[in-house]
Order: sequence, then C-alpha cells, then structure tokens
Amino acid sequence: MDIRNDVSQLRKLENCSIIEGNLQILLMFTTGAEDFRGLSFPRLLMITEYLLLFRVYGLESLRDLFPNLSVIRGTNLFFSYALVIFEMPHLRDVGLHSLGHILRGSVRIERNQELCHLSTIDWGLLLPDTGDSTYIVGNKPAEECADVCPGILDVEKPCVQTSINGQLDYRCWTSSYCQKGGCRWHGAWWCCFFWDGAGLHFGANWEGTGGGWWSQLGMAGLVSGCGSPAAGSVLCRQHGGVTRSVLYHPRGEASSWLLCFPSSEVNTGPS
Repeated sequence: MDIRNDVSQLRKLENCSIIEGNLQILLMFTTGAEDFRGLSFPRLLMITEYLLLFRVYGLESLRDLFPNLSVIRGTNLFFSYALVIFEMPHLRDVGLHSLGHILRGSVRIERNQELCHLSTIDWGLLLPDTGDSTYIVGNKPAEECADVCPGILDVEKPCVQTSINGQLDYRCWTSSYCQKGGCRWHGAWWCCFFWDGAGLHFGANWEGTGGGWWSQLGMAGLVSGCGSPAAGSVLCRQHGGVTRSVLYHPRGEASSWLLCFPSSEVNTGPS
C-alpha cells in the first residue's frame, strides 16, 4: 500500500487489521505535527511484507499512529530490510511499542536528525537470530538525546535489561513504553518471549525451560492456541496467571500467550 503526498491518504488504513503486502508512507512535504494529532490506527496488527517511511514532514512518532502493530513478517523485503525509516526530519522516536516480531529481514534507520531512543532498543529481540545486520546511521547522536526508560527515575518497575556489545542496559521504545520482548531460534522451533513487568517468560523450547506454555501458529488462517507440549493445543488467555503480552490474534482480539512455530517456516513466516 502506497500512501504519499497528502496526509488524508492515511485514512485508507482505517479498519485495517492486516496489510497483505507492504506499507510505504512517503513524500509529505507540507504536513506539520498538527496534521497527525488524533490520527491513530489501533486495528493494525500485522504487515506481511515491509514498512517504509521516507520524508514525511511533521511526524514525530509512530506511537499513536500504529499503537498495536505487533508483527512485520518480511515475506518480501525492501532490498534486505523489513523496516526502513529514512530522512524523516521531525521524527523524535520510533515508538512502535507493540512491535515484537520482525520475522524476516532487517532494519535500516538512516539520516533522521531528530531521532532519539535508538540506543535503548534491542533489535535482536525482534529480529531473526542471524547476526546483527541492522543499519542505523546518521541519526541524532545518542549523547544529545535524553534516552531514559520507564522506572529508572521513579517507583515503577524498570524495563527488561539486555546486553549489546557487552553493555547491559534497560530496553524501551520511549520514556513511557518498555520493550516487551521478541523471538529467537532454538533447535527445531522459533520461540518468542515477552517482558510484562512481572518477569521474563520463555517458550517451552527456549533455553531448556520445559513445562512452559507454548502457542503454535497454525498454517490455515493463522489459527493460534496454546497449551503444554504434552497436552496438545488448546485456546488460552494466560500463562501461569502472570503473562500479559498482547500478540496477534486471528480475529484482532487481544490475547496473552507465548508463540512458537517450526523454524522451517521462518523464511516466509507462517501462512
């Protein structure tokens, strides 16, 4: 889907829950921040190909625009990238706080002179475990940003910590939204895990933590369920009464589950 020139074109996204294809938002030179106030597409949960943003003036964050975008599958890529943010002069943070899965492809974020909160994102939690292939250059220098995660300066529980290049730090999208988690390949399974403030929860085939709950994404219509590996697959709402992770549901309903699917499906994602 190609949205360009006029901010009113974004209305094409109303009532969309899945974009079968790519989403390109670009070349809006006369827009200001006020044009994006009140614009939100909370129904959008998944893009099957890639998301690209290029020279959209006045857009300061994707936080309100796509508050529930959870999955970019990358079945087709923009060159080798599933997420591209290029020359967005007023973007201050990425803000895709529900995004937990980029199933194929990598990330390119380049020449965004006001863009901060890049140092607090662990893209490895979202991307296929194929090494660091992200290309993030020419943005606002980290030392000029006030990149603070929730819970560090107040009584809130802090965000999850991960290590990048030997540096352990908290992970968040903005000063208000922690990074939830992501996916990793392990043996015959591609498993996802989520941070919910109550702890870090892993799929049953991840890190040998047998006994955890799992959810296998079905091949017909993205039908999901979860249960113990021994008990088969049953619909459920939570894992051990504690997990509160919002993930894609075939009817657009918010649910709480972990996700695993065979690694043989990773190249294109579940279909």
